[in-house]
Amino acid sequence: MAKNTGIVLTSSISESKAQRLLRKIKEGKKVSARERLDVITDILAFSPRDWSTDKELWLLYRIAFNDGTEKE
Repeated sequence: MAKNTGIVLTSSISESKAQRLLRKIKEGKKVSARERLDVITDILAFSPRDWSTDKELWLLYRIAFNDGTEKE
């Protein structure tokens, strides 16, 4: 997690959501596919990384966000 500088980075938000979800899983609580997808999409959306150069992660991104309204 980023050092506390008083600035909230969007990547910190997605990391926080991911850690909350992982805690729920560890505690044995039910986690829906929708909850998992929401965290995945936040990670992909907020990441400063250029996903377009990683074929597997780009495929994951396309699967997560493709609703059929745009041509590939």
